Amino acid sequence: MNRITRVWFLGLLLVATAGLRAEVKLPSIISDHMALLRAEQTPIWGKADPGERVAVSLNGATVETIAGEDGQWRVSLNLADSPEGPFEMTVSGKNTLTIRDVVVGEVWLASGQSNMEQMMLSQNPEEAATAVNPMLRQFIAIKQMSLEAGEDVGGFWLRVEPGQTDTMSAVGYFFSKSIHEKTMRPVGLIKAAWGGRNIESFISPEAHDSVEDFKASRKKALENLS
Repeated sequence: MNRITRVWFLGLLLVATAGLRAEVKLPSIISDHMALLRAEQTPIWGKADPGERVAVSLNGATVETIAGEDGQWRVSLNLADSPEGPFEMTVSGKNTLTIRDVVVGEVWLASGQSNMEQMMLSQNPEEAATAVNPMLRQFIAIKQMSLEAGEDVGGFWLRVEPGQTDTMSAVGYFFSKSIHEKTMRPVGLIKAAWGGRNIESFISPEAHDSVEDFKASRKKALENLS
């Protein structure tokens, strides 16, 4: 089963990164070449010292907040009328981080199995080798298995250009290309697909356990892991 879903906030299913104290830190998805959703409330989040003041600046506008007792912080940027960029975004606390080549437009999540995961290199090598469109990007989420929700999903952003398009989702690429042609906006796609995984792997434990047969199978699987 494959699914492409519009992401109404960039951090869908992704929470702030874990890290050592004393420096402002960002999750992997908030990094160079990222795409932000053009919306009234687009979140940026991360970690810092408890009580540390954090400022996020983009295209001449700055939003500030205070990190909570657990070091978590979050702000919302009003990007409803933002130009497409590219921009540099700075995140400042005791240290300053600069995120380069940031565009504002559409952001979508592409999840599923092998059909969604199949790469451009195998599906359309000619286009992968020649396509150039800096307004199209994909975040390649690194595969990780865990019995609990993590604080970050490792990965990196790639732009559509020779040498970077090979590992992108082919379905995601052509979907993004179509959306861009219709809207003329930048399109960022989050590739979170894993071939051969059962659908149960993508269901929360609470939802899974609401079906008695699924609950029994999950209990057995956990016992086998222990």
